[in-house]
Amino acid sequence: MVNGLYTSASGMLLQERKLDTASNNLANVNTVGFKKDTISVDNFRAQSTTREEDAWRKTLFNETINNTHNIAKVQVDFSQGSMFQTGNTLDVAINGDAFMVVDTPFGERYTRSGNLQIDAEGRLTTKEGYPIRAAQQEGEEGGLYINIPLNEHVTINAQGQIFADEAPIGAFELVRFEDERDLRKVGYNQYAKFDPEAEVLPAQQFEMHQGYLEGSNVNLVREMTDMIELNRAFGAYQKMITSIDQSVATLVQVTKSI
Repeated sequence: MVNGLYTSASGMLLQERKLDTASNNLANVNTVGFKKDTISVDNFRAQSTTREEDAWRKTLFNETINNTHNIAKVQVDFSQGSMFQTGNTLDVAINGDAFMVVDTPFGERYTRSGNLQIDAEGRLTTKEGYPIRAAQQEGEEGGLYINIPLNEHVTINAQGQIFADEAPIGAFELVRFEDERDLRKVGYNQYAKFDPEAEVLPAQQFEMHQGYLEGSNVNLVREMTDMIELNRAFGAYQKMITSIDQSVATLVQVTKSI
């Protein structure tokens, strides 16, 4: 009976974490370039170290009431978000597996959030003011960042090359990762590597679209439906705990009266 309390409590904690994740996804449904989080779950069943697993302990019922739910990991879903047109010259959307490289006081970061701007030094930056890294062309000398001349018409082609009045002025440094699970969210719609030694590769399968932004990949209807189901599951686990608590109280009273 007490095992049921552990199962129900772990279930409530799991549903609470899933609700937090779904709420964060919903809160960022309109955030440019946002990638939703997903949770994978492991089931754990306590094993006795003093007795063998008999037929009763292996029954589906016994395995179910002795299960606890553990969050294996929270993963980022890097599936492509839909693109929408803005007409803004400095807005770029990436279709494919590429990330822009950003220099921050905390180290190198990676982003797909393409609502860019120009800072006081003429550098192309994120909306938070962090400079976007420029690609270093082999055999050519170039600056670390992308500098945009004043009062010139800027165009960006599908390969991420940048032109001012049709003259080339640089290109985005665009990278990819063999396994995107190596990335973790660090705020400001940016990512960092879990392992500092993880290899960063040149991006290959991508297209850049000037005057567009990539929306979040959150499905509003699906997330709201999930939240309804999660709330119901949370309530069901809560009722199980109440029911078990009442049963234990009744058992104690009966025992006292004997």
